[in-house]
Amino acid sequence: MVSRSPSTRNVVKVNTDGSLVGNPGISGFGKLLRDLYGAWLRRFSDSCDITINMKTKLLGMYRGTRLVWETGSKKVIYELDSLMALKLVTKNISP
Repeated sequence: MVSRSPSTRNVVKVNTDGSLVGNPGISGFGKLLRDLYGAWLRRFSDSCDITINMKTKLLGMYRGTRLVWETGSKKVIYELDSLMALKLVTKNISP
């Protein structure tokens, strides 16, 4: 089941995910930015050449954050499938 929770005001929600053929392997990622009401603001996908799974997730978060800043917002809610990637970014821990 797929669902989304509503964002709070002045916050952009970023949904991001990566995909690989092998690990390491040929990879890519995509992201979707939504506003308070769930409307699409921007979407983007890119390739990462040959890399590992975690790099695709971190690149998706990084580039998603840059796109959020381009909208003028500095507040981000991330929805992704990697708790480790989230911890690497928010807790500044080493993998």
